[in-house]
Amino acid sequence: MVPSYDPSDDAGRRNKAGELTFDGFPDFRPRLTPRQVIAAGSFGGCYFHPRGGKPGIKSREIKVSPEDHPREWFEGVPESYYKSRR
Repeated sequence: MVPSYDPSDDAGRRNKAGELTFDGFPDFRPRLTPRQVIAAGSFGGCYFHPRGGKPGIKSREIKVSPEDHPREWFEGVPESYYKSRR
């Protein structure tokens, strides 16, 4: 069972320590939402680049696309924060 995620519901799903909580998954308690991770430039900004990380590094076999995730996670976030090769 995968917990549903509603980005507008973050405040109601945080415990007193500021961790996100998910019904049925008591040990999974991240402090950042997916949107916050992406806006911070997750993985150096290269996670969603079609060829993976920095030039010269072998491209990955598994393709990861922003289109596979909720659009709200990327709204207002510069593309270079999640689709860079630097």
